[in-house]
Amino acid sequence: MNFCRSAAALAFLMLSLSLPVFSLPAIPLGPVEIKVSPEFLAGNDTVIYLEDLESGVVYAVDGKRVETRHPPFSSFKIPNFLIALETGALESADSEIPYDSTRRPAQSYWPADWAQDQTLQTAFRRSAAWAFQDLALKIGSQTYQGYLSHFAYGNQKCQGDAFWLDRSLQISAKEQVDFLRKLLTGQLEVAPVHIEQLKKAALAKSEVGFRLYGKTGSGPVKSGDFSGPFEGWYVGWLERPNRRPVLFALWTTGPDFKSIKDYRQNRVERVLEQAGYLPLNWRVGKD
Repeated sequence: MNFCRSAAALAFLMLSLSLPVFSLPAIPLGPVEIKVSPEFLAGNDTVIYLEDLESGVVYAVDGKRVETRHPPFSSFKIPNFLIALETGALESADSEIPYDSTRRPAQSYWPADWAQDQTLQTAFRRSAAWAFQDLALKIGSQTYQGYLSHFAYGNQKCQGDAFWLDRSLQISAKEQVDFLRKLLTGQLEVAPVHIEQLKKAALAKSEVGFRLYGKTGSGPVKSGDFSGPFEGWYVGWLERPNRRPVLFALWTTGPDFKSIKDYRQNRVERVLEQAGYLPLNWRVGKD
């Protein structure tokens, strides 16, 4: 009986070796490249990374650099907003953050709506840096370290009260999207009520069931030089009816802040439009 089984196995092996070999289709390495014109770039250096959670397809503008890290600046307010709520540093998005002009004197580059009391939501929408710096001191570096490790957020460096602004913390466009994927698919164990509060603060635009959520961030390429070149982000996601979201992260640098201010959201919307994700009646934001 054992001999018969061995003979059968040998016959099967010989038959297998005599069959033609078929190779599986090659799996594309990296994202699908979206070709853009010089007009689209408008003289700026730009990297964009998109991920469709419905199909799993990823797209990029300048895909070779989607893993290059940069300081997140105020795009870090997405995880920071959640950390403030998850730690209990603030009870809700409407909790007040009192402004102390002695501790945080207004700077010449501050927008008019910074030097006043904020809530977590207004600080997020206005990008009021001092409010999140006060929260950073309240939360503490050790707690941040635990969250950034859990979130796998960039290089996870978080000392002091300005680590997302002073170039200590660094993250790539791909890592920004990786974080959003884990957040929106429930892998980070963040309370759903806190995600809903984030969505309310981050809502940038809505049209016929489509909702664009995002956060900008920017800073001078040379620390303290607010009249020189700027770099910045637009990070977020597009919700669509009956389909999973499309995630995105744009990083760019230009000759001054004006060159990237509206450019960031505009170019994300244009790429989403080019990839067929926006409804026909969607009006792309100003350049």
